[in-house]
Amino acid sequence: MIRAAIIVPASGMVDAPFVPPPVTTANPRFRATLLVLTPAGHAYLASWDVRVRTEPPPVELMVSTPFGSSAVEVEGRTTPYAKVRVDGMPVELNAGGRFATTVELPPWPTEILIEVGDGLGNATRRSVTGVGVFDYRGLPWVPITVALAALVGAVLFLRVPRSSPLARRDEDDDAILEELEPD
Repeated sequence: MIRAAIIVPASGMVDAPFVPPPVTTANPRFRATLLVLTPAGHAYLASWDVRVRTEPPPVELMVSTPFGSSAVEVEGRTTPYAKVRVDGMPVELNAGGRFATTVELPPWPTEILIEVGDGLGNATRRSVTGVGVFDYRGLPWVPITVALAALVGAVLFLRVPRSSPLARRDEDDDAILEELEPD
């Protein structure tokens, strides 16, 4: 805070530094007030709400893969003033801070880097994983495994030959199992 008189030169412009008081909260808010007194004795008062950005903007992300498409959809929400880059490409934000874009990915898990910055050096870097063509990671694998095990068991059960008596041998059949004695 500045509580001193600054004399404005003839150009009518002056730079006045604003030094916020030390605060332990993240992104604190302040009220800045400027009082201008003219040599004629007129006073002008102006006030601003000031927010000091000390932390990167928050970000919420969601990744989805339309069936059969290698284009993975990346959607998210952050603060409206932020700048967003998905895999190095800038993404436009709407007035509410929402964004959506697509990234071409192969059919195996691949990381996507999302960078959200406030333009003041504060940035959030998040990495999400996407799968192109078909995202099999969200499937209910326990029921699928149980169903496949039951199916395999049923197939094996139905294909096992039934126990039946041995076929009768003819009288002239000389195929007899004999015990072989070791030499």
